[in-house]
Amino acid sequence: MRRYAVNWLMVAPPVAFALLISLKPCLGKPTGKGCSETVDVAIVGGGIGGAYSAYNLRDKSLKIGVYEYSDRLGGRLYTEHLANVPDQNIELGGMRFIKTAHTRLYRLIKDLNLKTEVLLNADSDSYESRVFRRNVSMTSSEYKTGHVPFNLTQEENDNQADLLRYVFSKLTNDSLKNLTEERLFQLTVPDGRKLYQLSVVEALNLTASSEAKSYLLLENHFNSAEIAATDMVYYYFGSHGPQQGGLRLSGPPSGQGAGSGARTRDRRVPADLRADSQATVLSTPQH
Repeated sequence: MRRYAVNWLMVAPPVAFALLISLKPCLGKPTGKGCSETVDVAIVGGGIGGAYSAYNLRDKSLKIGVYEYSDRLGGRLYTEHLANVPDQNIELGGMRFIKTAHTRLYRLIKDLNLKTEVLLNADSDSYESRVFRRNVSMTSSEYKTGHVPFNLTQEENDNQADLLRYVFSKLTNDSLKNLTEERLFQLTVPDGRKLYQLSVVEALNLTASSEAKSYLLLENHFNSAEIAATDMVYYYFGSHGPQQGGLRLSGPPSGQGAGSGARTRDRRVPADLRADSQATVLSTPQH
């Protein structure tokens, strides 16, 4: 799956500036109750969603107000630069997109005539990303198979290369191969509960050492106590493959919610990711 980068600094501002929208604490004349402004459409938040909404309304002959609390546009899309290397982008928020998955964003990028570049990551033959764990710098492959600063048990060390599958297979007594959504919601843990009733953290507490739990939670994006274990299991081991397929994880059987605060979220990925998936990055113009 090829991912691309774009200069996110260039996405939201052109959208808003094209509309001549000014973001101020008070757009109207002060009144006894504060500020007042009459608009046809009021958009709260100047992140990419708010800016994109305003952009789509630009030709509707409407008076549009975008109300943003901070002093910048973009929200979680946030590009910064260091003073001594101003030509190097530092993405503090989103930093890549996939053309076939993020179709609205890709259309916007083309509308704004922004340049995209292939994002080099751990999947690249020419570049391997690094991770920094417990004051130790390692390549991604070293973190998966090498010596790591975690006191794993001998059993966990023996299965380090595929430790996530190992611990969940052990917990559910299932190989997790070609895992369908229907089978996912039938997975049971030793105390009789269904896996979807547990959060990721609760599930790992039942089968992994505390060190293995820390190791695994630092390795993936499902490290919140509010995320259902089935979310992570289906993401990595579902029959669609990680981040692929035409999947919709709709949730447990009707009337059976995830317990202990865990929630199972909808996950929708276009079916055309199966083939010719290309991920893209917006590149930053050199100044």
